[in-house]
Amino acid sequence: MGTAHQRLGENFCDVVYDKGPVQPRTASFDSAIIAFNKAKSIGGAANAQKYIDAGWGGLAQAYVGLGDWGSAVAAAGNVGTDFLIEAIYHQAANSNQVYNETWGRAEVGVWATPIARQYNKASDVVNYKSTGDPRVPYTVCGSWNDTNRPPDVTLGVTPTGTCTGQGSGATQGAGGLTAHHRQDKYTSRGANVPTITGTEMRLIEAENAVRSGDQATFITKINLVRNHYGSGDLSADDLLAVANGAGALNWDNCSTWAADCDVNEINDMWSILDRERYMTLWLEGRRFWDLFRWDHPFLNGGTLIGPGEARRASCMPIPEIECTLNENIANHSVCTGG
Repeated sequence: MGTAHQRLGENFCDVVYDKGPVQPRTASFDSAIIAFNKAKSIGGAANAQKYIDAGWGGLAQAYVGLGDWGSAVAAAGNVGTDFLIEAIYHQAANSNQVYNETWGRAEVGVWATPIARQYNKASDVVNYKSTGDPRVPYTVCGSWNDTNRPPDVTLGVTPTGTCTGQGSGATQGAGGLTAHHRQDKYTSRGANVPTITGTEMRLIEAENAVRSGDQATFITKINLVRNHYGSGDLSADDLLAVANGAGALNWDNCSTWAADCDVNEINDMWSILDRERYMTLWLEGRRFWDLFRWDHPFLNGGTLIGPGEARRASCMPIPEIECTLNENIANHSVCTGG
């Protein structure tokens, strides 16, 4: 229940409970805190350390949502780096939709995203498999016949053969504008999705270090995360970037599709934190919240595959069905657009 409240607050612009009034999204974080404290209590009574740890981890997430960094760091410190609790999926019942849309279909791919352009470059692919950071694995199922960027899509895609017999085996994105580079984080319909992890707790501590200008703690916490996944310590170039101090979030919102556009220039602590949260929490439904709470420069338009909106959305509106069925909000501006 705590995670449900937490994700509601992270993803929706406003929230509504039980056909009640419109509330600020912070109400969901308040509800999450109540639920996670209850989880700790139940876990303690049952001598179930896993659920005590989950309670602490959920509290850390919720306190970040409220901007209470002292409480967030205090809660995160109770959770070991190896801790993991997941949303459980099943091949036949509640299947993993990320898998369905990337393996079962080719609706969403990695081509032209920051993963393939910078963090785990397509140019470093070997035998059609990414070879860089293990947190963001993918397979090249198809390659554009036109090497220009943007490519002439009418020239089509050449299948690599690597994905044949796996899921749909698709080699071109469903929209026709991308070669299909398939995520390999979730490789079955029953793949579980992390919801609370010890590595996220270290990232919370690292973000607090950025905010306080504590370079030594930042390096320690980020290296704990990276080594947990086998990514190794921060590079020498990364350490030079840390030495520049906190700096500020940056994002090259390219005016055209440019293969050489490093969207995140790694030149300070914020740019490293942005990269590390992106890769560690990849495909776990957490990026939207970071974009919103950081007022991330990516929101200011630019081009990935095609031009973006001048100001991208960073949260989801209350669903239309709620406006239709809930008389308490039917005339509210979130429903009328006024």
